[in-house]
Amino acid sequence: MTPLIREMDGHELVPRLRHPKLPRRSLIINRGVSYYPAWYNKALTRHCVWLNLPEAVANSADKLRTFNLLFAAGIPHVSYTSAHSVAEEWTEYGPVYCRTLTRSAGGAGIVLAFNKEELVRCSLYTKWFATVIEYRVHVWRNRVIKVSSKKRMGAEKRQENRIEEVNTYIRNHRNGWVFTKESELSEHGCEVAIGALACVGLDYGAVDLLEDAEGNCVVCEINSAPGMDAESTIAAYKEAISNELP
Repeated sequence: MTPLIREMDGHELVPRLRHPKLPRRSLIINRGVSYYPAWYNKALTRHCVWLNLPEAVANSADKLRTFNLLFAAGIPHVSYTSAHSVAEEWTEYGPVYCRTLTRSAGGAGIVLAFNKEELVRCSLYTKWFATVIEYRVHVWRNRVIKVSSKKRMGAEKRQENRIEEVNTYIRNHRNGWVFTKESELSEHGCEVAIGALACVGLDYGAVDLLEDAEGNCVVCEINSAPGMDAESTIAAYKEAISNELP
């Protein structure tokens, strides 16, 4: 049970049992599950409020499906293709991300190709974007509730985590990056994040945005189960959930 659930004054926010007791109009928060539980119909008859339907989670979990939906909706996103020949052309402008897994996290399944010879066959390639800042934008029901950005770990922290070199192409904790507590994001960036989440059908989640030197923002990834380790993130979701409770 997460700190967020423990601190909600005893409310059971996420039923974890196979056949949970469901009071009428319960608030059910789906955190990253892409299938319906056996008690879903029971929840419907009791008029429960369900946040993040499983099909919406599936949309965000599969990166190729996510990009197809973003493209159809006209939401700015990193350039992507399934064509090996197009990926070959992209290597002239920077590294190409060969995504051998379309459902993954933490950079798993990514092969960086800096030339045509390094490309590997896969169903999804994404083009390098001249990122200046990478944001994580937490959205709850069409409202931005928190924004953080990624920064390089300090030397002491890298030494503690045995990270010899910071990877500027894949920015995650394992490669020497951490999130700031709070960041400022332009109105345009907030609109892109809100539109992206709505596009895949999620009620809440976190959108990873890349911003270049001109202030252009594109969607890199959508998270239906964002990390909630930071106290400020827990507080933001706690307030949002509290507003949903009767």
